[in-house]
Amino acid sequence: MVGDTHEWNDYVTKLGEKVNDTCKTKKTKDNEHLWEAFDSTSEKTLGGTMTIYQQDLGKNPVTGEMWKTVDWKETAVKAKAKGVMDAEKKIQDFLSLFYLGELARKHYQVIHSYEQVADASVEFRKGKTL
Repeated sequence: MVGDTHEWNDYVTKLGEKVNDTCKTKKTKDNEHLWEAFDSTSEKTLGGTMTIYQQDLGKNPVTGEMWKTVDWKETAVKAKAKGVMDAEKKIQDFLSLFYLGELARKHYQVIHSYEQVADASVEFRKGKTL
């Protein structure tokens, strides 16, 4: 995608904008199911049963943009208040699949490489040689 970015949230936002722009000019009766499938993507993460809440982590020291993370506790509390009594189980099932499933295994080597780089950087800053 042109204008690619290294910030995942920005990338997802740009992807949504690109899909919307394309839909405006390319949607037909024969392909409307494709747009509906894209629209339901966010529902697939937790079955569309709860709103995902975020919390601020402070500013990114490089870009100055606000870093955010998912506030799982707040998400579960508010979901229960709306009648999703198994909110913790749904969240735990999602997290297990996300972090322990096939996708995580495929990305293990990249994650491991980042860990090695981070460890080496810490050692370097402590005055030790690489």
